[in-house]
Amino acid sequence: PDWSPDGSKIVFISDRSGSRNIFVMNADGSNPTQITNFSPSVVWVDGPAWSPDGSKIAFSADMSGTDDDILVMQSDGSNLTVLANSSSAEILPIWSPDGTMIAFSANNDADPVHKTFLMAADGSNKFQLFEGIVTNWQLLPNN
Repeated sequence: PDWSPDGSKIVFISDRSGSRNIFVMNADGSNPTQITNFSPSVVWVDGPAWSPDGSKIAFSADMSGTDDDILVMQSDGSNLTVLANSSSAEILPIWSPDGTMIAFSANNDADPVHKTFLMAADGSNKFQLFEGIVTNWQLLPNN
């Protein structure tokens, strides 16, 4: 789960609809609303993260049964876009404080060591920062 920037909502994953989907609810637990409609063929959905302005949610999903991708959508579930899609398992998206970048971790069977990557919020300019997993933007190097 992840708190919205204003603290009024929580985004979370649930399989209550028969497959893993993303829901948003009020901070007090009321009004859970499903905002994605993935079929059971979507193997995995994880790590939803609000953008700093609360307008978007990034997450990882295994859409094909082979590897996780980084996706982003509007906070109401519209405009779903794949940002990072490769032969690696790309997971744990984290927005930069200004919302212009997304950090994420990736690995693959050929090289199982997780590496942390950075890309623009539109999915462009992806590059590796270091080996290891980042779980908090403050843990990233200053440069």
